[in-house]
Amino acid sequence: MHGLVPDNVDLQQLAMQALQSLAHPRPVPKPKTDRVRYLQRLYALRMEGMRMYRALPHLEQFHETSCLWRLLWGSTRASKTETAMAEAVRAWTGTDPYDKYPRINGNSIVVGKDNDQLAMLWRKATESSFMMIPDEHTKLWRAVRPDPNDPAHLDPYDVAYREKWKNAPPLLPERFIKSVAMEDVGKGVPRVVTFITGWRSLWRSSNSPPAQGDHYNFALLDEQLLHEDHYYQVTRGLAGLASDTHTPKGIWSGTGEKVNRQLYELYEAAEAGSPDIRAFKCLLSMNPFMPDDAKASYAASLPEDQRRIKIDGIWAMVQHNIYSIYDAMGVHGCDPFALPADWARWVILDPGRTHCGTLILAVDPEERHRWVCHAFEIRKNDADRWAAELARRQGDQKFEGIICDLHGGCQRGMTGGLSVAEQYAVAARKAGIVTRQSGSEVGMAWFFPACANVEARELALLNWMQIRSAPPFRGTPMLQVMRGVSPELDKQIKGACTDPDRQNKRKKDKHRPEDLVTCLEYAAAFNPPYWPPEPLESEPPQRHKLPIDFLRAKQKRGYRLSDLYLPQTQ
Repeated sequence: MHGLVPDNVDLQQLAMQALQSLAHPRPVPKPKTDRVRYLQRLYALRMEGMRMYRALPHLEQFHETSCLWRLLWGSTRASKTETAMAEAVRAWTGTDPYDKYPRINGNSIVVGKDNDQLAMLWRKATESSFMMIPDEHTKLWRAVRPDPNDPAHLDPYDVAYREKWKNAPPLLPERFIKSVAMEDVGKGVPRVVTFITGWRSLWRSSNSPPAQGDHYNFALLDEQLLHEDHYYQVTRGLAGLASDTHTPKGIWSGTGEKVNRQLYELYEAAEAGSPDIRAFKCLLSMNPFMPDDAKASYAASLPEDQRRIKIDGIWAMVQHNIYSIYDAMGVHGCDPFALPADWARWVILDPGRTHCGTLILAVDPEERHRWVCHAFEIRKNDADRWAAELARRQGDQKFEGIICDLHGGCQRGMTGGLSVAEQYAVAARKAGIVTRQSGSEVGMAWFFPACANVEARELALLNWMQIRSAPPFRGTPMLQVMRGVSPELDKQIKGACTDPDRQNKRKKDKHRPEDLVTCLEYAAAFNPPYWPPEPLESEPPQRHKLPIDFLRAKQKRGYRLSDLYLPQTQ
């Protein structure tokens, strides 16, 4: 034994331990029965995050609803993203309790603002996103829950035993993931994820070109889209792919901070009662997982305008809307009627090849209001088409005058020739359009130049919309728009807003023309007065056809183009 056992070890004690182990051998564990394995498997499945997840009380209806578009909007920290990802996981894994999606072989797309946003969404699905606690009755793990009697706060039992809380398993169990092709491994951004159910999910950043040509059973858009074409491609992808029981569905979650026009229009359609769109409001005050003192501290740290958006859930588009006081169905609207013969009419034109907007504004003899009685928009326009449309609305009386965009009207081609306004003026004369008054701006033919200062004409239109407090027209606004004359004009007025990043600039949207509201601004800045109208001659006078070079030479000497087209009788 020397050299095998250290000297300080009691050999007698070792021998006694050996004898005791022989006298009382350890029991050999019995092999697990099928019943035990089944119960263990059942418990493991019950512990998966997607099964433990419980929606907030006011958002359970979101999961129940089945329609084309569902919106989760409101303030920050209101569980919008977690709710949307829980819905996505249910679709991908074929476990939706309301059977809104195909159980197998579905196709989906996730569009986030940028790669950082996509990485956050992937973490919401694959990492723990909520807490769990042993139930006070069953002792089984469950999600920490709101108080049934006070949904804005947590269950008193859960609060009292906060030390027992643990992170719940992720919403998306790993066993459902078949493969993941990563877009950015370092940032954790997926590109394509396939699932054992046959579902496929494409992940795209909104600052990249939109995916084209595919169809989707499910789409998730999160927050602001930097390139709004993604929305149109997703809308196309959701169209035309449906079975008898599972129609395509889209979700868009986001705050109103820097909202896309499409999201706000979906919200307006939902508020108007569209059966295909539902909007669910999520506010920080409804989130029971954030303590009241933390909510108050967060709100106190924000300026007033940000507090209204991030706490109260007010849409930034409403806050930045230039003409938020406009009420087409209220004080600014009137039922259509035939204009009296003694009312003057002015034409306002915003020329353009892609969008050409025109308004006809009437002025009553008392100048009580300025009445928008006609509006039309021509796309892929040319001067002759515009003149023909205007001639159909001329009637038996002359227009008082035509107000035209100064900047666009004075534009000329690379080789010179007539300006845009001169081209429209020539087309108008050919169509027999006659005005009682003419402008005198060089390059504008006989059109009156419109105000080129954007802020000045916006202020002028706001003044038209204000309720007047002085007699004789106290209690009424200057502007009156005949209802139904132009839904597009109403839409453009509501959509005119300042850029959140540049408060003194108008927000531009290539998919949203604003030619009609621009015409209305031109009219407000010009403020056309009343003049007694003159009857239109039965046949318009014949005009001399003079060479263009001669016209251009005369114009440079100070002549107006209207002066160069004289009746032959003179």
